[in-house]
Amino acid sequence: MCSTTSPSLPPVSRKLNWVSSVDPANSLQIEALQKRMVEFYATSASYYGDIDFTAGAWKTDPVYRDISARLEESGGDVLEVGCGASNILLARPGLQRRYTGCDFSASLLEKNRARFAGAQFQALGSPAELPFAEGMFGAVFSVYVLEHTLRPAVFLDECVRVLRPGGIFILRCPHYLAQGKMPSQRAGLGYGTGRQKLAHGRLWDALSTAYDRKVAIPSRCAQLRRQIADRRSLGFWINLAPVCFADAFEPDHDAVYLTYEAEIQRYLEGRISFDSGAARFADPDSIYLVGTKAAVIPNDPTGSKGSTGAHSLQTQ
Repeated sequence: MCSTTSPSLPPVSRKLNWVSSVDPANSLQIEALQKRMVEFYATSASYYGDIDFTAGAWKTDPVYRDISARLEESGGDVLEVGCGASNILLARPGLQRRYTGCDFSASLLEKNRARFAGAQFQALGSPAELPFAEGMFGAVFSVYVLEHTLRPAVFLDECVRVLRPGGIFILRCPHYLAQGKMPSQRAGLGYGTGRQKLAHGRLWDALSTAYDRKVAIPSRCAQLRRQIADRRSLGFWINLAPVCFADAFEPDHDAVYLTYEAEIQRYLEGRISFDSGAARFADPDSIYLVGTKAAVIPNDPTGSKGSTGAHSLQTQ
């Protein structure tokens, strides 16, 4: 469970403490939260085991199968950002010689090295930078990681930076903002679902939970979608008080970024050309994006982070 000692962050509550991670005014709070989350992921004894549910999915789930097929066809070195247990290698062992996985837990990566001797693994030291050279990989992919990042724009920048021109970028994550869901947000007065609270006689708490889930949270999500569509929002909304700080662990209690496909695509415009073929896997609950990195990125003196990034999200 996460620490709650930092005085610069709000306590877990019903209040919607969601702020833009690309607004400079929020930098100190985002940095404080990021340090705590990095420590949590790096030191948790059970987190990676708790979320390790994809071993069979790489053989049966259509999207995972499409990802692995595209990676095998890509040629060149492959990077998985936020690799976890690297379960893709169970389904596609031939990828090992081209595969590099990176994550925060050194102990997890040691287990991966023992299981997949032909692959490479690199521990992450900073969430703001991938420890790889620019253009090093022919394919970069990440599955169900982006929603856990405190600076999603930086995460996307780094994925593009280490990808070679013409290389494949693959992203899968939930579609929370479109769904009107905030899984790391406290609903009601305390831990538990509305039904659980009713069963324990906590009527007011149950009613509060229902209101938050059915009215307050969806309404706020709709407002943010309108702001992003009208380019009135800085975007990349982050929860400063995720319930992992107070509750027993459940998947996505630490999902701090309110993922939104239109925002991600707009941010990467001019750097990644998206493949319309991925649309055949359209799913209202998730985002699945496949694209290639442009050979030349317009208005980008660095060759990696173009002016179509955070600047395009500023209030207009």
